[in-house]
Amino acid sequence: MSNPRNVFRYLTDDGLVADGTNQVIVSDGSSTAVPYYAGPASGFYWHIERMIIYIEDVGAPKITEYGSAAALTNGMRLYVTRGGAAGAETLDVMGGGVAKANSDWASFCYDVTLSAPGSGNGIALFRWTFGHSGDSIVLDGARGDKLVLLNRDQLNVLIDHRCHIHGVETTDPHLNI
Repeated sequence: MSNPRNVFRYLTDDGLVADGTNQVIVSDGSSTAVPYYAGPASGFYWHIERMIIYIEDVGAPKITEYGSAAALTNGMRLYVTRGGAAGAETLDVMGGGVAKANSDWASFCYDVTLSAPGSGNGIALFRWTFGHSGDSIVLDGARGDKLVLLNRDQLNVLIDHRCHIHGVETTDPHLNI
């Protein structure tokens, strides 16, 4: 058994811990797709159990919108790569689908909250528990595995958009806690 440590990380445009200098998804991917990603260092495995998707925007979000803005044209993709964020795709987590609207995230995640307070910004929250499919997503740092969310649309109309992953880091490819 290895010495497990919790993993709590945002997917960022440089794959590093979010520190205010790297973008956390609110960007323009309409002309050039922008990957947001994270993965373990060599010698470690990440067993990713869940991802929380947070979208904040003015107005009340509707199921047919993205946040409370118009549905996206191209949509967001979530997948695993080997050899870095631009490496070979090894797992299409969305099975060929994309998220163009809140309803699309709901079709993958099940746990959905669309909230519009009486005043202030509305939020759309999605909890995607990968482990409910039978196992967590395992990333191998020695192979350069990354979990990648690809933005292919204009998102800087939103107030905020983040994806936060939760899991365990070990030196063992099998989670034996």
